[in-house]
This record gives sequence, structure tokens and C-alpha cells, in this order.
Amino acid sequence: MEEPIIDDDARQGLQQAIGLLYQTFSRYPLNHNMRACPCCVDHLDKRLLFRTGLQGSAQDLARYASEALYTWGNADDFRHFLPRLFELQVSTAPSPIEGHHLFGKLPYAKWRTWPDEEQRAIESFLMAWGRCLVATYPANQIPDYLLVLAVARVDMTPFLGVWRAAEAVPALRNLAMVARMFVNRPDMFRDVFWAETPLASEQIETWFRDPATEARLIEVYFRFEAEPFAEEFASAVDALGWSHP
Repeated sequence: MEEPIIDDDARQGLQQAIGLLYQTFSRYPLNHNMRACPCCVDHLDKRLLFRTGLQGSAQDLARYASEALYTWGNADDFRHFLPRLFELQVSTAPSPIEGHHLFGKLPYAKWRTWPDEEQRAIESFLMAWGRCLVATYPANQIPDYLLVLAVARVDMTPFLGVWRAAEAVPALRNLAMVARMFVNRPDMFRDVFWAETPLASEQIETWFRDPATEARLIEVYFRFEAEPFAEEFASAVDALGWSHP
């Protein structure tokens, strides 16, 4: 199996974005009087959460992440734990906290009504996470990340633009890899989790079928045709060509 290619600059950018989350949301203290449905949350769940707090592991916070906002705590309580929950999502593999479930809570919490600096901190984190993913080859989690953007109701255009314009080889190889995945599984952006975000589903499918994406892969094939991975670009171009109606 090929060793992962990891971009240290992208990783550092992600760490800085996580730091900004902690700084921005530090105004929300831990609330020991969080309301919780007694049918869904017992005293052991509460004890674990309050004991570990923002130092908790993914396992420690998994129960809260599942019940947050719906049956346990309010939006301010969620904002207290948000930096740690987001940090664990990008640092724990596999995470017991499903990304689409966690980030799907943002619209439920009406995060687009939050102060501008909080919205910007979340947007910066999501973009830094995406940059880090595509800069690390192979990044099989990219489809899951795209679903996170969709359920969080985040415009994918900035990320997709950065990805297609990237010059780093790992990002380009990931583009070819996910393009082939998309052609081999044409319903990958239409499953049950994407059903509630049909516009996002259409946006990502249109982007992969955009002639500009195919042209980009053709361009990098000729640039790297002497390299052993050049065939990845050629096969992605062929696949996208066959996928056109």
C-alpha cells in the first residue's frame, strides 16, 4: 500500500484554524445545569461529560455529540463544546462521532444567526480541513467531507475552486481519484444522507462533469506524463468522458 503523502503546511493551517475556534468560542462557559431529557441522558452520561469537558476524547463526548441540541443542552452549550468536537472530528480516525450528524447540527442551531466572528471561525475551519484533506494523498474521506459541507449548508464553491486550481501533486491525484469514484458510483452524492441537500448534490455532480474539471486533468496529465502516477489522470479523464450524457 502506498504511503500517505502529507502536506505539513496544510496541517499547520488546520491547527491554526482549530486554535481560532477555541479562541472564538471560549466566551461560552461549561453549564453544569444543562437541561437533558431523562429518557435519553442519564446521570452517568452527565458525570462523564462534566468530568472530561473540553479535554474529553471522542468516546467521552460521543454521547453528548449524539444528543446535543435535540435532547441535551442548547445552542450556547453546543458552542462551548464545538471546538473540541470539531477538533476530534479531524484528529480521530475512525471517529465514533459521524461527521454528517455532528455538522448537521449547525443549521439546527441557526449558526447563520450567530455573530460574524463565530461564523468566520467555522468557515475558516471547514476550509482549512478541506485544504488539509486534498493535500494528503490518498484522501478517501473527501466524499464524507463534501457531505459535511452539504449538511452544514456551506457553499461548496470556494473549496471546489481551491481544489481544482491546486498545483500540489497530492491535491491533483485526489481530484483524479474522487472523479473515478464518482463515475464508478454515480449515486455517491445521492444517497440517503444527501437527500436533504439536493442543491448541494447537484452542485458537486455538475462540478465533476464540468468540462473545466476534465480539462484540468488533461492538463496535468501532460505535465506529469513521465511520472508513474500520470495514468491516474488519464483514467480519470476517460472515466469522465464516458460519464457524459
